[in-house]
Amino acid sequence: MHREQFGRLSSGALGPAIAFTAFCLAIVVALTRPAFADNLSVHAGLLNFNFAEFALSGNRLLQESGWLPGGGLQWSRAWSDSLSTRLGAEFYRGVADYRGQTQAGIGHRTETEETLASLGVQLTRNFEHRFGLFLGLRLRDWQRDIQDNNGVFGLSERFRWQEWSTGVKFDGGRIGQGRLYFEIGLLAVREAEMDVDINRAGLGGTELSPGNGEGLRMQAAWRRNLAENHYYQLMFFHESWEFARSNINATSGGAVDMLVVEPENRSRHTGIAFAFGFKLE
Repeated sequence: MHREQFGRLSSGALGPAIAFTAFCLAIVVALTRPAFADNLSVHAGLLNFNFAEFALSGNRLLQESGWLPGGGLQWSRAWSDSLSTRLGAEFYRGVADYRGQTQAGIGHRTETEETLASLGVQLTRNFEHRFGLFLGLRLRDWQRDIQDNNGVFGLSERFRWQEWSTGVKFDGGRIGQGRLYFEIGLLAVREAEMDVDINRAGLGGTELSPGNGEGLRMQAAWRRNLAENHYYQLMFFHESWEFARSNINATSGGAVDMLVVEPENRSRHTGIAFAFGFKLE
C-alpha cells in the first residue's frame, strides 16, 4: 500500500456473497446425493511465501519472503467413475522478512506476519486414459501485518477475493509402491476487496479494490495405499497470482487523512505437504 495524490472509489460485496452462496449450495448437494465413494484427508505442510509490489514504472517497491507452516482438510466424493467433487480448507500462518522502503524512499527492513486461509470446491469430469478436466472456486483471505521497526510504524492489510480455476488432471502411473498424480490449473482472481489499517501511525484506515488478475497452480502428488481404506500422500505444489493496481481512496478516522493506493502486486508460492487419508464407508 502506498500514498497517492488524488483519490476515489469503493466496491460492493454482491459478488462475494453470490460466490459464497454457490459454495454453500455445492456443499448441500454434495452431502445429500448418493455417493459412489468418499475420501477424507488431513495434511500438514510448509509454504515458501514470496510477495512483491511494483511501481507503475515496473520497479519493485518491496518484497516479502519466508516459510509459513500450515495445513488443511479435504473431503472428496466420487459420484461415478467419471464425476467427482472435492471440498477443501487450508490455513497457513508465519513470519516473512520485509525488504522495501518508506514512503520517503528510504530503505527499510522489518518483518510481516502473514495469515492465509481458503475454502474451496472443485468439480472434476474424468475421461478414459487417466485424464480429467476440472472447474473450481476458492474463497481466499490473506492478512498482512507489517511490524513496527527502527522508528517506522507498520500497518495491517487484509485481502479477500474469489479464485476461479480450470485445468487438467492426469495419472502419471506407478512409481515404486505408489502412484503419481499431476494437476495443472489456470486461475482467475476476481472481486477482490482490501482493508487498510494505518491506525498505529494515527492515519486511520480505508477500503480499496485491487484489480483483477490471473495465475497458475501446479501440483504433483505421490500416493501410496497402506491398506484397503487408508493411504498417505506426499505433495509438491507451486501457485502464483497477481492483483492489478487498485483504485485510490482516502483514509478516515485518523489525525490526518491521506490518499492511498495498492500497487500492482504478485505472489509466488511453492510448498510441500504430507497428507494422511482414508475412505469413508
